Amino acid sequence: MTSSFSPSSRALTSKTNAICVNSVTLAIPINYRPRSRPYLPIADSLLPFFSTLKTAPEEWYQVSSSVPHKDKTQSPMDCHLFIPRAQIYALTDTIPFHLQLRASTGSLRLFLGMAPDSHRPTSETRQRPRSPVVRVYLLRDIVVKVKGVSANKHVVLGEGTLSPVEYPPAWSPYCSSNATQDTEEMYALDWEGELSCNDDVTVPSFVSGDLQVRDYIVVHLRPADVKLAAHIEHRHSHTIRFVTDKYRQLHPSDNDSF
Repeated sequence: MTSSFSPSSRALTSKTNAICVNSVTLAIPINYRPRSRPYLPIADSLLPFFSTLKTAPEEWYQVSSSVPHKDKTQSPMDCHLFIPRAQIYALTDTIPFHLQLRASTGSLRLFLGMAPDSHRPTSETRQRPRSPVVRVYLLRDIVVKVKGVSANKHVVLGEGTLSPVEYPPAWSPYCSSNATQDTEEMYALDWEGELSCNDDVTVPSFVSGDLQVRDYIVVHLRPADVKLAAHIEHRHSHTIRFVTDKYRQLHPSDNDSF
């Protein structure tokens, strides 16, 4: 992070004469990179998720959110994101995750754009099939306050890679062609993936006075057809922290804390 200042001048004017006052400042580049490590490691081989969920459930942290139904009398769609438990990661770490959406089979069909027969478009209105947006990414929020005025900027640090646990993800005996959004049978769609920062990200999360750098894992869901779908578009952010160094188990003989 670099800041610079340049010399400037300003004029002071009185009734009798004008005085030019030069104010000179120095340019001081600052590279602020506070160094630290996670207090817990990311366990090895956390994927596939369902295997480690049974053998080592304590290694996962669950982030839950709800996707509201357009009809407020109907149940929301549940969204569950599972990430490594520490929630503090090195900038160079690869972060495994598991994403699960749970709702009625009819609602999930509409989310995927697999409309029931009663909602199928006619030949006049038929369009090219669309895919839903299922996105997990890293987002940085930079907030600066100067003289009581705040400004912020959002920067995407990295995109997650997702693979359906089943392919296609919704093929199931419950997702039959005559299902409707009011079907009471519940079904889950599951994806697995990994997150990592882009190579050019070198500054960790920190809060220093009027300058704050906060990081998040964001889940973004958008139905294939927003008008047809039972649920609205959804974004949920969960706070995490990035640090400079990877986890290392320290021993009494270590002289360097890093």
